Amino acid sequence: MPEIAEDRVQKVMEEFFEFYFFYPLFDEDDVEETLFDDFEIPNPEIDWYIAFLNARDKVIDWSETGKYKKNVLLTKEQEKRLFLQYNYAKYRFTMLREGRKTKSNKTKMIYWYDTAIRLRMHIAAMNLSMVVKMVRRVKQHSDVSEFLSAGNERIMIAIEGFDVSQGNKFSTYAWPALQRCMLREREKMAKRQDFCPFSLDLYIGDDEHDSNGYQPPDVKQEDDKERDDNIEALGEIMGRNLAELNEREVEVIRWRFLERKEAGRRYGLEEVGKMLGVSRTCIQLTERDAIKKLRKAWHKHVS
Repeated sequence: MPEIAEDRVQKVMEEFFEFYFFYPLFDEDDVEETLFDDFEIPNPEIDWYIAFLNARDKVIDWSETGKYKKNVLLTKEQEKRLFLQYNYAKYRFTMLREGRKTKSNKTKMIYWYDTAIRLRMHIAAMNLSMVVKMVRRVKQHSDVSEFLSAGNERIMIAIEGFDVSQGNKFSTYAWPALQRCMLREREKMAKRQDFCPFSLDLYIGDDEHDSNGYQPPDVKQEDDKERDDNIEALGEIMGRNLAELNEREVEVIRWRFLERKEAGRRYGLEEVGKMLGVSRTCIQLTERDAIKKLRKAWHKHVS
């Protein structure tokens, strides 16, 4: 094994795996030969997923996305071997991290850490099609970035909790949790869009609009006068900042609901997070707080 720089060692020392499954096989002398022999495990094929992501910039015809689906499926034995390798790599890393910090052990620790991360990504990539399949069930239009992100996060959590000794396929174990995750994400989106009598599908206007550049959205009411009154009221709330949004909340609302990408697509949580230099979760929490303030301001100044 090649020598590892000390700063890399220190960085990896700060990492840890919260949990791993220990199997009796791990105590055998030839465990590494048994687990990491020439047993064939196919590499993930993700070209179809990349094509799918590129297609999201257009209006997706879900009936057509099947042509991208060329992911390799694992047999039950291949999947079992992959999870055994992953848990063994986590186990070896944890033992070395907690043991003596000799030069040899540090090198081995880095090796098993890298191996564990590689195997985890391998497993996740092999299950991308399951996430896409679930997204297709719950989200029937092109703006799927939040659902894909939440689904992939849920898969990573499921990987940590899957015990191959139970005899099930990973898809059988992960599917119910993934389904609940997608339904929760759909409920969150519905709540964000239903905070007042209109949808929060705002957009940046031109110089003819209010001083902040905001233009109120179309509303759901068919009555023209009520519609115009609601537009005017929302314009006042946003223009005078009656909701008392802070700077970050204004930016989040702007990029999540006002600005649009090509083909009219909305920016996702991760995309806005990268723009503002914060995490997806931070954007989600900020958006939630901002919408609460907007709802409160609507009821105070309009209803």
